Amino acid sequence: MKKHAPFDNTYNKKGSAGIFLLLILMVAGGAIWFAKNRDDLPTVKLELPGLPAITLSTARTCKLPVTYKVGKYDERFKISEATFRRSVTEAINRWQKESGTEMFTESGTREPIRINLVFGERQRETEMLASLGLSIDQSKASFEKTRKTYESLKTAYASTAAAYERSVENFEALQQAHNDRIAYWNERGGAPKKEFEALKSAEETLQAQSNTLEERRQALNKEVATLNQLAGVLNQMAKQLNLEVEQYNTGGAGVRNEFEAGVYQEDGSGKRINIYAFENADKLTDVLTHELGHALGLEHNDNAASVMYRLNEGQNQKIVSSDIAALKVKCPDLK
Repeated sequence: MKKHAPFDNTYNKKGSAGIFLLLILMVAGGAIWFAKNRDDLPTVKLELPGLPAITLSTARTCKLPVTYKVGKYDERFKISEATFRRSVTEAINRWQKESGTEMFTESGTREPIRINLVFGERQRETEMLASLGLSIDQSKASFEKTRKTYESLKTAYASTAAAYERSVENFEALQQAHNDRIAYWNERGGAPKKEFEALKSAEETLQAQSNTLEERRQALNKEVATLNQLAGVLNQMAKQLNLEVEQYNTGGAGVRNEFEAGVYQEDGSGKRINIYAFENADKLTDVLTHELGHALGLEHNDNAASVMYRLNEGQNQKIVSSDIAALKVKCPDLK
C-alpha cells in the first residue's frame, strides 16, 4: 500500500516573503474595494496569517438625503393632486423637523422612491367603514365598536329581508290571480272592453310593484356586501389582536389577510411607496410618515405611540425619541 507523507502546515521559508507581500496587496486592494462598496455589504472580519485581525464595518447605512418623486395620482380618492403633494411634503417635514436634518429631496441624482396612490378594494372598504362612522383601528375598543355595528346591521338586515320575502309572496299571489283572470277570458274569446281595461291597469300596477321589489332586492344585496366586508374586517382585527372569537361569515367574499393602508417596496423594478387607503388628508399624511420611515430603513416596533408601530395604519402615532435613535443607528452621520 502506498504511504502518504504527513501534512506539513508550515510555511515554505523560501517563499514566505512573497506570500506576505501578496497578502498585503490583497488587504490593500480589498480595503479600497470595501471603501467603495461598504454600504451594500454585510459586516465582515478578516483574519490573515501574520497580520492583526481587521473588522470592516460594511453594514448598509442610509444615504441622505433620500431622493423621491410624487408618482401616480388617482382622483377616485376624492382629494386633489395638490392635497396629495401637500401631504407628502408634510410627512417629509415631520421627519426633518424631528431629526434636524434634510432627509429627503426631490432633485437628487440617485434613483428616486416613487410615491403613488393606488385605488382599489382597500379604499372602497375604508370609505364603507367611514360611512358607518367606523375606522380601521387596531384596538379592542375599535373591535367592539365594529362588532356592535355588525350585529346591529345584521339584525336590521334580517328584519328587512323577512319583510321583502313577505312582499314577494304577496306579489306572486297577485300575479297568479292576474294570470288566472287573463286565462279565463282567453278561454272565452277575449275580455269585454271594461274588463280588458281593468286587466291592463292591474298589469301596470304589478309591473310597478315588480320594479319596487327589484330595487329592494338590490338594496338587500348591498347590505349583504357590507355585512360580508364587516365580517372580514372583524376577522382581521381579531387575528391582529389575538382575540379568541369565532370567525365571522364573510359569505365567501375575498378579504385581505391584513390591514395595509400603504407599503414600501424595493425590488428589481425600483423603489416605491404605494398608498392604498386613507379616510382624509390628515390620515394620508400619517400613513405617508410611516412608509417614509421604512424608506429610511426603519422597521416596525412594539411602541404603540411610535409612528413605526407594527399595527400603525394612520392612527395619529408620532415620531418619538426611539424612532430617531433607531434612525441614528441606520444613519451614523445623523447628529
